[in-house]
Amino acid sequence: MLLFEIQSLGTAFALTRLIVNVPGIIILARILEKLVPKKDIHALYP
Repeated sequence: MLLFEIQSLGTAFALTRLIVNVPGIIILARILEKLVPKKDIHALYP
């Protein structure tokens, strides 16, 4: 996906999107971890 974005949209855009997305995903994962009860998490991963 990254290579496609570099070819079609440019290196600056692709790298900027990558740099913004990685921390965003980590932040969202932390928020979800706080919001979802532990019993529901354990129900998903037996």
